[in-house]
Amino acid sequence: MNTLEENPFQEESIQGFDSKDIILDLMCGICYEITVQAQECVQCGQIFCEKCVNDYKKKQNKCATCLAANWQLKKPNKIYINILSRLQFKCQSPGCINKYTIDNYKSHVHRYPTANEIMYDFIILSEQGIKTELDQSLVKQLEKRYQNNQIKFHHYVQNQIYSFDFSNHNALKAFKCSNNETCTVIRKQYSEPQTLIKYVWVWYNDDSKKWMQYTPEQTQKINQFYESFLENPDQNYKLIITFNNLNYELDMQALTQTNTTTKFKRSIYRSPVFNKQRFIQS
Repeated sequence: MNTLEENPFQEESIQGFDSKDIILDLMCGICYEITVQAQECVQCGQIFCEKCVNDYKKKQNKCATCLAANWQLKKPNKIYINILSRLQFKCQSPGCINKYTIDNYKSHVHRYPTANEIMYDFIILSEQGIKTELDQSLVKQLEKRYQNNQIKFHHYVQNQIYSFDFSNHNALKAFKCSNNETCTVIRKQYSEPQTLIKYVWVWYNDDSKKWMQYTPEQTQKINQFYESFLENPDQNYKLIITFNNLNYELDMQALTQTNTTTKFKRSIYRSPVFNKQRFIQS
């Protein structure tokens, strides 16, 4: 291993390097896009797409970059070839989550998220910089509205109503209706599809001061109803369930459970299974 004195140009000493600098060197000197099937000018070293340069030479006898007459072409250095072959591109087919390279572009297979996967996440950022992470089912609903170009709509987030404004895809916003606070909505893409988390529903027992979990059957019923609530949060938000021979009304907007006889209310919450122990007294 060379010491710093023997070799002052070590990898960990690199400063101010931007990968965009290399991308510029990989662009065709005619179309100014990433070079495909690269050819290099012998005289100046500029690279061109094979198709671009063949079409250009039919009209011009001078290099498009150095203007050398009777210019010649050769195969670029293998470093160029290797870098170009490793570049990965996001598929432009709407919804496709696969990537492709220059070499496998024509043969790559489209892949779309399944019903149990998401590729995007949404986070609400308040004016004070406080982040609110969203339920994944709500994330799917927001992404659906985003893709369908629904500009303005409202939704309930942790029993608070927000008015979303997606009119500018580069500046998503949400307004907290309780205090008219303007929040920024961050939409980020995962590098790989994320499998949806399995959620459980819990209710707060005021007597024991603990969060209690609904039965698996009740949770399944509530989860199914919750999905329909997300589709239409104004008209489909109350569900009646029965346990211990008592009827309870679940309100998805307010996140409450009300005894239909005594009218006594308790808080309810939807939680990821792996995180269900985090509840504290409220």
